[in-house]
Amino acid sequence: GSSRVLCEHLDAHPQVVRGKSVFELGSGTGVAALLCCSMGAKVVTATDVPEQLALIEHNARLNPSLRLKVAPLKWGSATDLAAVVTPGTSPDVLIGTDLVYA
Repeated sequence: GSSRVLCEHLDAHPQVVRGKSVFELGSGTGVAALLCCSMGAKVVTATDVPEQLALIEHNARLNPSLRLKVAPLKWGSATDLAAVVTPGTSPDVLIGTDLVYA
């Protein structure tokens, strides 16, 4: 799917994330965020709806050498957003795939 395509693009262009802060919306399995960690991103935050976080955290535990922050972020939730984004700051790179579906 589209996450695989994003990962292939990042793999071909590691400079996009190396040494940068990365924020992934709708992380799903967390694979793209974990790839960013492995490519030398400074800080990576994987976000998704609360019911999806267990899978992301499981995949992060399978890769203990990678430092991945996992946080709930439900679309439209000011509370969730305030918990993961420091006011006045923004990530260097924002990634996401399949963010809207029915």
